[in-house]
Amino acid sequence: MSRRRQKNSGGRTPPETSRAKSKGRMLVIAAAAIALIVGGFWLASRPADLHPVPSITTSQLDASANALIEQRLDDVRQATRSGAAWGRLGAALRSFEFREEARRCLENAETLDPREPRWPHLVGLLLANLSPTEAAAAFRRAVALCGNEPPASRLRLARLMA
Repeated sequence: MSRRRQKNSGGRTPPETSRAKSKGRMLVIAAAAIALIVGGFWLASRPADLHPVPSITTSQLDASANALIEQRLDDVRQATRSGAAWGRLGAALRSFEFREEARRCLENAETLDPREPRWPHLVGLLLANLSPTEAAAAFRRAVALCGNEPPASRLRLARLMA
């Protein structure tokens, strides 16, 4: 019967066949769109190049310092993509003189939370006496994010530049 329709319609494709092809094309386009969306989410959720969670020897610290650092380490292990968790760990490590570990944590925080001025400010504080040039660059990043309020990053930068 389909051959008769084709012959009767002058060799043109019957309307049912063109609708089926149209539906097939739409399904392919929809599948491609879904694949692109899923791929985009996958790429966005991939971890950035982060420093690993540091191994900290806290045996020389008192119990409260040890508990604080262990809590911050647990926070990072539970939320490895949280800039705030990395930043809090870096701040805690900085306060107990774990300078290199603190710097790596704060770099992770800045990578994951690039709009937060605290992380480059704390990097600047870490580097102020060790590498004034790098500290100034960190304070500039903090100033670019927070402007004039609060003034701490601007004042630290001005002291380094004087």
